[in-house]
Amino acid sequence: MSAKKYIFLLFGLFSIQSISNAQIISEEELYLPLKYKDLFPLIEANEDENPKVLRHMKKFLQYHPLEVNVRYQIGKYYERQIKGFDVLKEDDAVFATVDSTVKYMEMTLPVLNEKEVKGKKAKTFYLEFLKSSFAQVGQEKVDHFLVKKEIESRVAAAKLYKANVDTVNMYFNKAVIHYTEGQEEFISICEKYGTLKDLYMMADADLFERLAKVKANYNAFVAYFDKYKAFIKDFPIEGYNQTYTLAPIENYRLHGFAKSDFLANEITVWDYSTWHDDVVAYHTEHIVPLRALITSYDKELDLGIKERATATVPNEEDLRVNRKNILKIKKFDLSALPVDLYRYKVSKINMLNQKIQGDSATSALSYQRELRSLAEQWTYTMISEDFLGKVKAKSKDPVQLLKHRDFFDELYLGKLNSFLGAEKKQLSRESLKTQNDIIDLISESNKPFTDSLYVIYDEVKIPLFIDEDGQKDDDLLFDIGSELEEDEFATEKKEVKVEKRETRYFTQFLERSTDSTFVVAGYKSDHTGRKPFILQVKGEELDWYKEPQIAEDSLKGTLHTKVAAFNIKRRNTTLVLHTEATEENEKGETVMNTLVRFNDRGMQGHNFIVPSQLEPETVSPFAEKRAYLFTFKSEGISTPDNLQPTQLLCAKSDGEELWADSLMLAGEIQSFEPFGDHLLLVSNYQSIVDAKKQKVNAVDASSGGTNIYIGVYDHLGNIIRDYKTKSKTQYAVEAVSNHDDRINIIGMEGKKSDDKDLKDQKLVLLTLNDELRLIQGNVE
Repeated sequence: MSAKKYIFLLFGLFSIQSISNAQIISEEELYLPLKYKDLFPLIEANEDENPKVLRHMKKFLQYHPLEVNVRYQIGKYYERQIKGFDVLKEDDAVFATVDSTVKYMEMTLPVLNEKEVKGKKAKTFYLEFLKSSFAQVGQEKVDHFLVKKEIESRVAAAKLYKANVDTVNMYFNKAVIHYTEGQEEFISICEKYGTLKDLYMMADADLFERLAKVKANYNAFVAYFDKYKAFIKDFPIEGYNQTYTLAPIENYRLHGFAKSDFLANEITVWDYSTWHDDVVAYHTEHIVPLRALITSYDKELDLGIKERATATVPNEEDLRVNRKNILKIKKFDLSALPVDLYRYKVSKINMLNQKIQGDSATSALSYQRELRSLAEQWTYTMISEDFLGKVKAKSKDPVQLLKHRDFFDELYLGKLNSFLGAEKKQLSRESLKTQNDIIDLISESNKPFTDSLYVIYDEVKIPLFIDEDGQKDDDLLFDIGSELEEDEFATEKKEVKVEKRETRYFTQFLERSTDSTFVVAGYKSDHTGRKPFILQVKGEELDWYKEPQIAEDSLKGTLHTKVAAFNIKRRNTTLVLHTEATEENEKGETVMNTLVRFNDRGMQGHNFIVPSQLEPETVSPFAEKRAYLFTFKSEGISTPDNLQPTQLLCAKSDGEELWADSLMLAGEIQSFEPFGDHLLLVSNYQSIVDAKKQKVNAVDASSGGTNIYIGVYDHLGNIIRDYKTKSKTQYAVEAVSNHDDRINIIGMEGKKSDDKDLKDQKLVLLTLNDELRLIQGNVE
């Protein structure tokens, strides 16, 4: 085959349209007879744009392994491709291309001799070296030594470029890898801890190790990126001169998640190092002291429980949870398990304190106080059981246990459930004992006092018991209005003389003030009328005796004053004195109610005339409004079903009426007093018009039986909600106890009676929350 035909076929091989024609000729037939001098022009003509050149050169080398220049041309072809790759994106291609360059050029060097670069070959194949040769020796001559040296320098340059690219990629990739690992660890932490507060509360050694890993990776990123930046100053790479700016992590689980584009010239990276330092510093400043507080407060309450369990003198006031401590804990954990545990322990302390109150009130004179104490004790037992239940429920939440793991491990040795079980059994025993004590107390209180219980004042005996029969006899002997009687058939008035009678004292109210003192209030009666008195007994001796000083000059005639309502709170006694006169004054008035207060030293405080002439049933201080709450029962006014208007009144301490309202009731009001942000009224009822303006009868009202009515009012006297028992069996209220958001009603089955043996009567235990929703009770 002629040379022209070879050249024609080779040109065809470089043309897509002629490939199919070329395929009819085998490689051996094509390349074996081919001379390199015929191939070389095609290599030169297509060296920059036609990658098929490379394939033909390699095929030619396969059939002509002794041809030297083709090795160099293959290496040169790869050399031209090296800097066409993206150093950061296509580093593998750079490395492979450099290795191919070095391989073929180094294959050239051992067989490159002087003969190869002389004569026609030098002029044909090595003319590109003329320029460098001339620069070296000053003549246009291809020198073997200089050619070899040039190829060696190209090999060295390729190797250096590869090393530099390797270093650049090492610094860059390590910077990216460390940043990515730190970010992934950060995201993993955020996914485990839903909120920053959870992170703080559940922080442990493992978390701090992970946080340190985030910072270490971030610092490594900074170090490697700085090395990368410094290196590309001396070894610039096309298209890259990146800088980064720091973005603060201010919002947990919002910042720090977005990925960074490290191939962009302006890179935004999250400042994980500062975030780490801030978290650790905040934990040290706030959480470490908080954990110490959680532990120390629990120990403090445990000491309180031990002290109350062995004490014999009760505290005057109930213990409250330390609000500051609770707020500090709830700042980081709204549903903190230790808080419920604290509330349980505080309630238990108050229960034990009320138990001391009951144990110390052994005299029959302290019945009401002891009954209230038992009511409070039972209330706190129920509250304790409630809080204990909450602790038990929360203890099943593994997150709560993790948040306070060190606390439970240190103080409860990891056996919280055993502690809760033991406490529950103890509370059950206390609850049963309290109920039995209440029944016993009410039963024993119905035994009449012996008439040997007296104190002497001004050589006159004052009874320390309530003699209702004696008071009735006194009413008959001294009937108001009997001084002047008028005979309708007589023309003159006949004067009736009332003979002088000796002074007698009648006790109307008797209640313990402290463990060693009790207050007695009533009236003394003689031929001049009735006058109220109040005294205090300390131990068995009379401490002081006072006769309230009130403005009686507004009434005329003989005045008869008795104590109509009585209340002791915080050692202060409030009396409402009901005065009736035998003659009308200029305004036609014959009745006056006066409120008087005494402290525990017998000093009379302010007094004022109550803006109502009805006889009061109850009185209660309303400290928040600097006022008093009253209830009055209207006399002689009733509906066919015995409903009578019961007046509710709130009056300021200067006698100004704030508001008044009325309640239609057939029954007896037990109390009307402040209850948190509201007012609480408790009554027995046979019939009542409730908050919905509907008349409701007790189930056995037709036989005179009563049930229990509870009403909650706002501070303006508006009924908000009410609760009524509707049992077929009637109940009588014996005690009312309210604390925080709970109302505790204690009563006995049947009618209220002072001489009935109640040993076998059923006890009413009724507990409601401030929404009047039944929490627990044994009555419908």
